[in-house]
Amino acid sequence: MKKKSDSISKNLQSRKLVLDQIAEYLKEYSHSFFQTGNEIEIQMKGMNLPLRAVVSFNKGKLSVTYPEYIISPGVFEQAFLLELLSLMSKYDVHFSINTDNASLSASLSNIIGKRIPSKNLFFDLLIIPAIVVDDTYPQLMKLIQKKDSFKITKHEKIEVDGIQKIFEAGKSYAIN
Repeated sequence: MKKKSDSISKNLQSRKLVLDQIAEYLKEYSHSFFQTGNEIEIQMKGMNLPLRAVVSFNKGKLSVTYPEYIISPGVFEQAFLLELLSLMSKYDVHFSINTDNASLSASLSNIIGKRIPSKNLFFDLLIIPAIVVDDTYPQLMKLIQKKDSFKITKHEKIEVDGIQKIFEAGKSYAIN
């Protein structure tokens, strides 16, 4: 049992060393950030929106996440989800949707093991998703703000083009 607790302690120490080194990289470039025990939060200004990045370890990987950079007033429509799939196939960035508050986050991870990442590797992890998030923000917001879709809150029969259709609660539909 002692070996397992020693291993966990060493793992936590190596993660702290990695985060301390990243903090030094950020100080060198005068980035606005603050560090807690398990993560570093960085504030940046994009061309289209202010960006908040969180650097932490997730499942043993060094991860940079841009949490909840889009919060939708309703559900995400099918066109929006298809656009996300397209973006994930184009870029090495992972998008995740929190269904509780209809928010979108983006992240990029790298397995670094027990070594401290080079300055270039860290800034690649930080900047690549920042560019994708900032560049795609306007097109994603346009998809969210489309006026030609509606959300059904209960099962309803609606007449569309002279044809009665039954719509299910909780689903969104586009009017063509």
